[in-house]
Amino acid sequence: MRHNDSVARDYEPLTDYLVVQMDPEVVLRFDQMDAMVKGGLPPSAHKHAAWWANSIWSRPLSRIWLDAGRNAHPDFQAGVVRFTFGGDNAFVKVIS
Repeated sequence: MRHNDSVARDYEPLTDYLVVQMDPEVVLRFDQMDAMVKGGLPPSAHKHAAWWANSIWSRPLSRIWLDAGRNAHPDFQAGVVRFTFGGDNAFVKVIS
């Protein structure tokens, strides 16, 4: 993600928030995440499930939640994303 390092830094507050949450499921509204992310989430994050893919290979910005040991599950109708423990990078940031 070298070419996106500055973009990734914009999302660090969201990653940092998710890292310290101990609940098995963290639910955040889109407006809460918009407030955490510099410049807010892109419009595509508010309407496309592919933006929330839990794969660093298909969606490099998924490191935002994967580095916090979470998988993302958007619910556009409810206007929220559920972050649950799991994924290939689970606890990577917590341990390191």
